[in-house]
Amino acid sequence: MVVLVIFQRDEIGWSEHPILSQLKQLELNVVASDNEDILHCCPLIEACTSLNRLALQLTMELSDCKDTREVRRRNKCLHPSLRVVQVTGFVGQTADTELCIYLMENAIMLDKIIIDPCHLAFRGTPYEDDHIEMVKQGRECAEQLRSKYCLGDKLVIL
Repeated sequence: MVVLVIFQRDEIGWSEHPILSQLKQLELNVVASDNEDILHCCPLIEACTSLNRLALQLTMELSDCKDTREVRRRNKCLHPSLRVVQVTGFVGQTADTELCIYLMENAIMLDKIIIDPCHLAFRGTPYEDDHIEMVKQGRECAEQLRSKYCLGDKLVIL
């Protein structure tokens, strides 16, 4: 298993050839603003050709501006081994939604996608209550993804 922390605007320079072909589990900790494109993580995921499980820890720095950016699509790159995706810190903004859509469309053997809107740093702390609206928004957006992509019981929303 490999754990990587990616901060906003980090450029990941991965070659076109799979360089992590034996990696089965990957945990990415991504820190970005809500209006930022985090699809730049995709080349790393694409380089893991045998990936079975992907855990994304998202820390979205929310701005006061309304998120009006259109959802972008990345070129199709199938992930035939990816079966379980866990996304923690999902807030339903364009950046995290488009990354989830990319994974749902390309993980052709996906058994389960777990979306947890509550960031781990706040769970069980006095600050957890300060983020109730953000968690509610994340759950609502995840439910929209369930119906739009016909995920049924493959999508678990915590």
